[in-house]
Amino acid sequence: MARGEHGRPSPTAPRRLVIMAVALLACAAAVVCVVVSRGLTGSHASTSSSPESGEATVETVAVSSDGSPSLPFTVSGVTSPGAVVEVSEGAEAMSLKDSWTFGGDYSKIGSFPIAANTVFGSTTDDPDSLVSYVAALIGQDSGTALEETQDPTDFYEPQDGTGDASRIVWRSSRLGDSSAFGVDDWRIQTWDAETGETIVLGTAADLNGAGVTRTTYGEVVPTANATTAYFASNRVSGDSQETVVLSAPLDGSSSMSVLDVGSYPAAVDGGVLYATDLASPDHLDSYATLRRATVDGALSDVLAVTSDDGTWGVSGVWAHDGFRAVAFTDGDSSSGTYVGLWADDFRTPLCWVHVASPTIVGSLNGEWFVWGSGSQSSDAGMYAYDWSSGCVAYLGSCAGYSRPAIASDSNVVMVPRSEGTDSAVSYEVGTLG
Repeated sequence: MARGEHGRPSPTAPRRLVIMAVALLACAAAVVCVVVSRGLTGSHASTSSSPESGEATVETVAVSSDGSPSLPFTVSGVTSPGAVVEVSEGAEAMSLKDSWTFGGDYSKIGSFPIAANTVFGSTTDDPDSLVSYVAALIGQDSGTALEETQDPTDFYEPQDGTGDASRIVWRSSRLGDSSAFGVDDWRIQTWDAETGETIVLGTAADLNGAGVTRTTYGEVVPTANATTAYFASNRVSGDSQETVVLSAPLDGSSSMSVLDVGSYPAAVDGGVLYATDLASPDHLDSYATLRRATVDGALSDVLAVTSDDGTWGVSGVWAHDGFRAVAFTDGDSSSGTYVGLWADDFRTPLCWVHVASPTIVGSLNGEWFVWGSGSQSSDAGMYAYDWSSGCVAYLGSCAGYSRPAIASDSNVVMVPRSEGTDSAVSYEVGTLG
């Protein structure tokens, strides 16, 4: 969450939150409803193809005669949603209720909201010093550090995480002379509100040794259920490295261990969902299988992805209660990203959403799924999908930093904003709906 020199991504943390936006199109939009019909044969959506001023563009793509979606890939193992809804930017941002802002000067950097008046992120009293940031709870008027000030010669930069008011799990990455571009010396920590303690659950050095762990493809942040934290990292295997899913008990009673080969973990009750089996050796960011692991290590496949050219695969997984969002890409920037949305742990298909960006960064709770294009400099719109109504809201655009996030147990959302290429990103926190 802290920045590199002049706001550029640090070579030691290529996935860090880039808080200097590359460019900004100051546009957003109001809510447009995609009315979802939940039936035994799947679901379909109505169309708003000619939006009025201030509305997002939401258009239903043609559906085949049997009701199946028109997709460049096939999903098996679960009932697929019906129509594909094309979503793109509009002209005016949806207003957030009771909103407040912070940041804009590099002293406070947000990761995700916890409550109406609290955000998890990092803070510093000296924004010019890259080795001065600490993980913190950020309020409207103050911040509470969750860790001690670190030794600047052995500094881990706080970055991104997940959690709620009772528990937070986050990753950091080492800054130092031993680091190099493409190397991610990560550290996973957790904070427990009941005890007030922050402990380290595992490090890249524990897994591979210092200074050798390559950066993984795609967006990977730690995730946790009631007992266990999950992460993904490259593991040294002979002369090569492969991406693996890691698990660790939240009480720190044992170190992180390798669960399986794969990436994009999303914790669920009693276990974790993750992607595995690379779709193609030429595309190291997408996988052919979505798998579930229970806390006792039992593995079962949830869905599989196939395509004529063999390139399409899972590139992101998000879960909360029974809601599931799964992203699919083929590594071609012109193909965009398809996101499948399900309720009831994949038993109820809701909708396919297609956006132009080749990757997305997502966040969800029991009422909304929000997403953006991450560090993409184009197609940088940010959106929110209402699970109950099927409405799509357009939250704005922030090129280079398109990554909204929503609280786990409320409709409080954090949306990045920028005044232009020469300013640091600020954050608006408010309530959806």
